Amino acid sequence: MYQATASAVRSVIAVPFCFCLLSAFVLMPSAALFAQQNTPQIPQAKGPQIKVAGRVVEDGSQKGLKSASVYMKHLGDGSITGDLADADGKFTVSNAKPGRYHVAVTLLGYAKFKDTIELDAARPLYDFGSVSLPLSAAKLGEVSVSGEREVMELSAEKKVFNVSKDATVTGGTAVDALRQVPTVDVDVNGNVSVRGSSNLVIQINGKQTGFAGSDRAALLQQIPANLIDKIEVITNPSARYDAEGMGGIINIVTKTEITSSWNLNFNGGAGTNHKYNLGTDFGYKNGPLAVTAGYGARYHQQYFGGNIENTPLTGIRDVLQQRIDGQWAGLGHFGNFNADYSLTTAATLNVNGQVRFNDGANTENWNYTYKNGTSNEIFRRAERDNITKRGWKSYEFGAGYKQLFTSKQHYLDVSTRYSNNDANSFGTFTQQELDATGNPLQSRASVEHNNFINNFRIWTVQADYVQPIAIGKLETGLKSTLRLIDNDTYLDSLNRASGEMVPNRNAINRFNFSDHVLAGYGMLSTRLLDINVQAGLRLEHTFVNTLQVTSGERGGQSYTHLFPTIHLSRKLDSSNTLQASYSRRINRPNFWQLNPFTDYSNPAALRKGNPNLRPETIDAAELSFVSQIEKHTLTATGYYRRTNDAMQFFADVDPTKPVGTNTILTFRNFDAIVNTGFEFVYRGQILPFWTAMANVNVFYNSVSGGSEVDNISSGAIAYNLRANSTLKMPWEGGNLQVNYMYNGPIQFGQGTMQAWHALTLGFRQDLSKEWSVTLNVSDVFDTQRFNMLLQGSAFTANVQQKPETRIATLNVSCRLGGIQGEQPRRRRDSGDAPQDGGGGGFGF
Repeated sequence: MYQATASAVRSVIAVPFCFCLLSAFVLMPSAALFAQQNTPQIPQAKGPQIKVAGRVVEDGSQKGLKSASVYMKHLGDGSITGDLADADGKFTVSNAKPGRYHVAVTLLGYAKFKDTIELDAARPLYDFGSVSLPLSAAKLGEVSVSGEREVMELSAEKKVFNVSKDATVTGGTAVDALRQVPTVDVDVNGNVSVRGSSNLVIQINGKQTGFAGSDRAALLQQIPANLIDKIEVITNPSARYDAEGMGGIINIVTKTEITSSWNLNFNGGAGTNHKYNLGTDFGYKNGPLAVTAGYGARYHQQYFGGNIENTPLTGIRDVLQQRIDGQWAGLGHFGNFNADYSLTTAATLNVNGQVRFNDGANTENWNYTYKNGTSNEIFRRAERDNITKRGWKSYEFGAGYKQLFTSKQHYLDVSTRYSNNDANSFGTFTQQELDATGNPLQSRASVEHNNFINNFRIWTVQADYVQPIAIGKLETGLKSTLRLIDNDTYLDSLNRASGEMVPNRNAINRFNFSDHVLAGYGMLSTRLLDINVQAGLRLEHTFVNTLQVTSGERGGQSYTHLFPTIHLSRKLDSSNTLQASYSRRINRPNFWQLNPFTDYSNPAALRKGNPNLRPETIDAAELSFVSQIEKHTLTATGYYRRTNDAMQFFADVDPTKPVGTNTILTFRNFDAIVNTGFEFVYRGQILPFWTAMANVNVFYNSVSGGSEVDNISSGAIAYNLRANSTLKMPWEGGNLQVNYMYNGPIQFGQGTMQAWHALTLGFRQDLSKEWSVTLNVSDVFDTQRFNMLLQGSAFTANVQQKPETRIATLNVSCRLGGIQGEQPRRRRDSGDAPQDGGGGGFGF
């Protein structure tokens, strides 16, 4: 490896030691306080009284549970006190004494909650937070609508969309599931964006994948939708999350919950044009041990096609028309596991992991037609066949330890994780030059072989500490993330004279990249007047090193940023809530954007990175109104997002060169991109047999660039719509789902993406408690097309892409389960975000 890598590896060894040392300094005062809290209290004949307040909510929906019983027994003298929750689930115990208490919360039809807390005379108010009661095992066994989770759940920081029973994505992938989520857009190549921004973080079970661009799309295609439980969308994350990502965070949560002592599910299906899937997930709980595991395999063939027309506006005015037809075929495997072991009632050990394998081939046929810009006569033709065999192999392993102290609101969570990702491809590019009439010119045939190898490793170590204090809750944390990338590209060409393949020195390159992010945060949750306040500050320092091994060229950056966040929430009445938030974030250039090496796979549009690309910083603010009236929820959000030094794809055209040899696609920094808009989300049960969800997003997108990008300036209104209806059939167990999406035109740095829309149908029939069958048809009317108009100072280009989107899939599922047992204690959903606490994520 190179010098920067060696230094980075030494950092990995040093960081855990420094991390533990810093953690000790952070935790020592709390440990001392804990020791004081456990010191036996001197009995008092007439001691001070302490108020205990909290809220009882239904697990999942977070609705307040009226008349829940709160029972508190003093473990010293055996005295008993308690309260009944009001209509909003709130309770207040006003006459508690100092000491340790056994707490139990019960309500008919729900599982019992138990905990032990300690009250200190120095703290006259103890905020218990939220108590989530899941449905009892007996109630879960009933065939009842009330036992099902809501399709959409809302909290102060995120929207949660439960997709495990979505008939329109069964048999598909994570890409198909994301296409059905409001606020999220997925383009023809599987690239994901939120509210017009593709600079976001993708997590799997709370852990950042680190992938971007085409690699991210390929990763999402490997995850079977059948293994996905829910998708969380966090548009304005708090300080506890990494500051990376302009559009926020999308967290894909796989199925990890055990609803009985054991459960085993199978599913399999087939789709049109050779698409097959098979999967299973398993859960087991016995005493202190809870284990879940899942496996999915998917073979997929997909056809695609498109047209590109490049028209120069200055210089040599010849026109180039390109036509592509291709097919992707590949077999992918995805597996995950998670195990929790309770060492004691207050200490839990966790191990988890993911494994992904994928092998496939991409076949493309390109046709190039060159026309005289004045006479429109064809003067040259060419055909190019690209056959690329690709493989991905990755695995991730993590371990964690969680220690509870005086309550579930007071804990230390320490974890570490290692991820290794290998990608390789071998391509054969054959190009045949033709004359104007289409006859081959044998003297101008060419053959190239391209070999690409990429290794990507990530190490993370983090600790989160949460402690209730007199005025609310305090959260602190430290994190170290190290990424190492080693990319090797080799290309050789046919020497027509000797008939041998010889190295192409201009297309051989090895590029090494490393970045190391050290972070710490602090966050306070409290209540001022009637407003829940969560304020945080995150500090991140970043080291970046790059090395062009082939040329010996080195580069690097080092920078420090502060990221403040604040979230406010006020309940106006029992049905309406007002929320506001602000955050500052960062989006760092990734490996592909920085690598200056030129990609020659399409000679008519060469691609290269920009080693001078600067990170972009984002200021985002939101104001939301949430109204919940019986079975209807409406969320209206106004938002503002400004991105400074915005990184955008940029076509650099040299008008002095002939068309087909004059275009280089790269990345540049624009001065700023500003998005200002409104988003409306509705979810409700319109009739007893009809539930619906709709999302409308309208925003003004303005782009301004400096001299680096030809002083580009533009602005336009953009909008998109998502609608989902679920109809229960007149017969038992039947459900019909209809999804419709419409994306209006949207402007970006050098052009406009035109509007597109699609309708998807899904039907699910439960044959019994164990068996169900699902049929879905995506893009029923085959309307999903992606057209772009690119415009620069020296060129225009029309790009049309049409993938295979009308796909019918038939899937069969079987669910098996053992004897119903106690519901396991839920693990936190996000590795970066402790989920204990309530009140919309504020800990009240």
